[in-house]
This record gives sequence, structure tokens and C-alpha cells, in this order.
Amino acid sequence: MAVALAAGFAPPDRPNALAGLPLPNRVLIWSGRRLPFLAKMQFRMMSRLINGSNTEKALRMLLSSVPDVDKTILQNHDIATMLVTSIQEGYKDWHGPFQDGMLQVNPWYFDIRDIKTRVDIWQGDADVNVPLSSGQYLEKTLPNTRAFYLPGKGHFFILENWAEVLQKLIE
Repeated sequence: MAVALAAGFAPPDRPNALAGLPLPNRVLIWSGRRLPFLAKMQFRMMSRLINGSNTEKALRMLLSSVPDVDKTILQNHDIATMLVTSIQEGYKDWHGPFQDGMLQVNPWYFDIRDIKTRVDIWQGDADVNVPLSSGQYLEKTLPNTRAFYLPGKGHFFILENWAEVLQKLIE
């Protein structure tokens, strides 16, 4: 048995966990840790923005916040429509994304070194949402890993590389 982790978060209480993250991400993490009611308001606002827009407008909002490497992937209309529709569905009720966010930014209360299952770590080195240091930390800390660092790839690399990830997973 094995697990593939694509652009996966590392524990939020590790050293330098916020290094390399854009300011909006750091603000959301800070508010989630210290002022959860503020984070709740941010998630509610995101839900309204995402679902109060048609797919094209939501795509324009998404494109305004991602690096060029991810914009290139989202130039494929089918991929972009699938991703935006998926995000809109996930944000129909902001409670789920808020709870996910709180799990990502607060201590995990378990030691990841206790995970014995093989974890394949897939990380683009141009990802601004989950920096390369996150994958490197996981590779260094988890006891049974294979790491695949993808030069020039961003957060949405999985939308193009899913077949390779799945193929490696079953090896």
C-alpha cells in the first residue's frame, strides 16, 4: 500500500512553515491560528465571491492569483472549467473549506514519523501555495518516502501529470 501526496502540506508548526508563502496565504494562516472568527469571515467571503460569479468570472479571479506556470495549465478550457466548477462545488457551503483550512494551519496532534505507509511526495518547485520546502520537510521527516520534485511546475501540476503520479504509485 502507498499514498501519493501532490503539493501536500507539511505540519504547520514546523520551523519556517510560512517561508515562501504569499502574503494572503500568511494572513489566512495567521488568522486561522490566532483569530479563527476572522478566518471564518474570510472563508465566507471567498464562498460568496466564488459562487456569486459565473464560471468565466470565477476563472478570471483564480487566474489573477496564480503564477504563470499555473496559468499555462489553465489555458486549457476543459481543465479550467473542471477546476473552477470543482472549486465552486466545494465552496457551496463555506464550512467544509473552513474546517479543512483550520486542520492545515493548526497543530496536527500526531507525529508524522509514525506514518509507516510509503508516501510518494510530488512537488512542483514553482508552487507558491505549497512551497518546495514543505515537500522537502515531508521527505526528510516521513520514514518511508519517495520524492518527485518537478522543475518549473506549480500548484496545478497534477492536472497534467496525474497519469504519471498514478503509474508511480502502483510500482
